Amino acid sequence: MNDNKLGVAIIEGAWSDEAKELAADIGEFEIDAFLDDGILKEVPVIKALIGFWKTGITIKDRLFLRKVASFIAASPGFTPQEVEQFVIEHWHDKNQAARLGAVVVVVLDKLDDLEKPVMLAKVFAAFVRKRISYDAFRRLAQSVDLSSIQDLKALAGEKVVPEEFAEPYPTGLVRSGFAHWILKANAIGSRIGQTAEINDLGRLFMRCVQNDF
Repeated sequence: MNDNKLGVAIIEGAWSDEAKELAADIGEFEIDAFLDDGILKEVPVIKALIGFWKTGITIKDRLFLRKVASFIAASPGFTPQEVEQFVIEHWHDKNQAARLGAVVVVVLDKLDDLEKPVMLAKVFAAFVRKRISYDAFRRLAQSVDLSSIQDLKALAGEKVVPEEFAEPYPTGLVRSGFAHWILKANAIGSRIGQTAEINDLGRLFMRCVQNDF
């Protein structure tokens, strides 16, 4: 199984209730307890994921499986109509499905925090529901990867304790593309005369994680 087929399996798992239930279990218990569990043979999506992991061809880190499980478990309950429309637009073309699957694999593999897949799942849900375009999904996914988890939580509206040595919020989001520099007299920040401000991409991320469409 290559990365593209693995990505397809992950996306199909995002709208499978059975896969979501098992993914939630994988997130709570030791992975080893599931590798020899006979039930896996009855769930094609999860079987594909674990089978790929055990080959050790590309992704060897067990954390990847946890990130995949978090992504699938955090995906919302899509309606049959939403899934049908998504399949019509993105799944009938095998090359298009493979490209989308590859994007999901690459991004999940790069994420440096186990809470980020949950946020990525909400961004993906906005894409499935046609709230955002494919290009917006890719750009948001890349920015999630490049951002600090604390900054992402703050951007999502959560109350976070400022980290020691961290740049003042939202300065840290400039690098990831969720904020930009603006000129401001007497600004306090990383650059004299400038301060960071959340931009349109950052606000779009906020709407995705808060389902505010």
